[in-house]
Amino acid sequence: MTIIPFKTAHASNADGTIDPVSRFAWGENIGWLDFGTTAGNVHVTDTELTGYAWSENAGWISLNCSNTSSCAANDFKVGNDVDGNLSGYAWSENAGWIDLNPSGGGVTIDGNGEFSGYAWGENIGWIDLNCATDNSCSSVDYKVATDWRPLGARPMPHGGAPNAGLMDQNALAFTINNNANSTDLPEVTVDLSGGPNTAAVVISEDPNFFTEKHIPYDATSARNHASFTLTGSPGVKTLYAKFCTSWNLCSGAFSASIVLNPPPAVAPVPPSPAPAASPYDINSDGRVDIYEFNQMLVAWGPQTSPDPSDYDHDGVVDIYDFNLLMTNWTL
Repeated sequence: MTIIPFKTAHASNADGTIDPVSRFAWGENIGWLDFGTTAGNVHVTDTELTGYAWSENAGWISLNCSNTSSCAANDFKVGNDVDGNLSGYAWSENAGWIDLNPSGGGVTIDGNGEFSGYAWGENIGWIDLNCATDNSCSSVDYKVATDWRPLGARPMPHGGAPNAGLMDQNALAFTINNNANSTDLPEVTVDLSGGPNTAAVVISEDPNFFTEKHIPYDATSARNHASFTLTGSPGVKTLYAKFCTSWNLCSGAFSASIVLNPPPAVAPVPPSPAPAASPYDINSDGRVDIYEFNQMLVAWGPQTSPDPSDYDHDGVVDIYDFNLLMTNWTL
């Protein structure tokens, strides 16, 4: 995998670049990582990071396979969501894979555009994106920061381009499972039509949106699809959605409903019939063993009355009965 840095472009709240001063992270085994080089051209969007970080000791670190159009061969990227939660992997030819959301770590971007938390490389250990993560700023003050902002921290539009944050309410729509009346599974597909100014959609089962799921919206596609898991018991389920622009201007709430069917009744499994009693199990203990053998020795020979050890019912307890006993012996 060959890494080739490329040229820069403009930035905004929704497509950010790295601050020219606050640009460094610290790796416990590889030293400083610079996310703000001109050649590296790191960009932060609502869905991913692109570009490269630079380490004197590890070389270029690619944040996205799209940097070299190599995703068909090796698909990776550092992902982002509209709340600033990073995920996925970066790649270094010299340091290997770097996990942005490892167990015991994880990296986020706050409302001020500041990165914090830890990434992890199997070959290079922990990478700290902000001295505040481990309260070490009094010793060495560093952090990575961007002019990208989480959706909830973006300013409302005012005095900007005409209609910059406006949406045609009549063009907005969402349905559940393609307008199906009911579903057998709590996992449903939400179909979204947001128009050209929509950057994200907020979905909730609560009309007041106290708990919600933020979904990035691709305005270049006429319709977007997202998964959502219904909660609670079966019955009528209503979802609420708001369509939001990059400037945090959101529409009114839309709603759609679907019936979550109860799980099918499971027919009880009839109990297995009790095994038939063995004619060789004289004491009915479920085994043919030494007890029956002793009984046979006591009864050995001709019988004047029926005896349970006379298995072939010929009036004599003999070698033929012994063979039957051995054949049915419980191991």
